[in-house]
Amino acid sequence: MTAYKELFRILNVYWSDYGRYREVSKSPFFHLALILSFLNLIGILSISWREMAKSTLPTMMGFSLAAYTIAFSLMGSDLHTALKSAINQRRGVSLLKMVNVTFFHIVFVQTAGYLYSISTEGSFFWRILGKSTDLESINGIILMVIILADKFIGSLFLFYGSILLLSIAIAMFRLGRLSALTNITRPPNDDG
Repeated sequence: MTAYKELFRILNVYWSDYGRYREVSKSPFFHLALILSFLNLIGILSISWREMAKSTLPTMMGFSLAAYTIAFSLMGSDLHTALKSAINQRRGVSLLKMVNVTFFHIVFVQTAGYLYSISTEGSFFWRILGKSTDLESINGIILMVIILADKFIGSLFLFYGSILLLSIAIAMFRLGRLSALTNITRPPNDDG
């Protein structure tokens, strides 16, 4: 049981450092994903979210993990120290934690989206409620709501996980700018 406690403790630390629901609800990336998911739900967009999620999210997860690894392995000690000591005023955490939690959030959302796409594909609800989507019966109404909710949630994971790739680019851009600033403001070496 201690492994589960440790897992949930780490996930709680991530969620707290990220800013919980409040931070997600303010995200323009999340807002765009909500809009695109709604458009897919009502048929303005016609995307087979499940097939797209199963085929693209693993590649996105690989890219996100590679960017995560590269960002922290190539980060010089000056930039690491600068990020560790700089505090984000709005969240009250160091910029190093913010970069870390941003990358983790991206990987977490993409992984959750992929797992959702493969775990909800079966016919569990069809077998329980029947295949009828007749809106005259309670089973038909429940089944239709489940189908629509599944489509919206799956689309949301797909769109949000995809749009978060832009946040990787933004994080790398910020790191590059901070790296340039730490190199400029570093005192010259007087060894020679």
